[in-house]
Amino acid sequence: MKEISKIAIEGGYLKEWLEGDEEKIRRYLIGWDIQGNEGNMMMCVLDPLFWQSLGRSLGWRDEEFDIYDSGKPFQEWKEQWHSFIDHLADGKDAESFFEELLK
Repeated sequence: MKEISKIAIEGGYLKEWLEGDEEKIRRYLIGWDIQGNEGNMMMCVLDPLFWQSLGRSLGWRDEEFDIYDSGKPFQEWKEQWHSFIDHLADGKDAESFFEELLK
């Protein structure tokens, strides 16, 4: 989970709060260990900015219109977020979703 958090931070997640401050980033990431992943994880996965930042780092598509021209923007970060929720609803854990995502 630390790895996925680092990737989102690289994409701009919490940029204003962390202000590029290495000490704040270190303390944030240490929070994953201290809280057993659960505390910071819930904060992140409920935040659309987390998914947008993750998408920026991983090069996800963010197109004005989808391929079916439905008039709705296609945003891969949103698709991945929904896939994550479905993954959890199927009784799987967050770690296995992110492990697969990073392959």
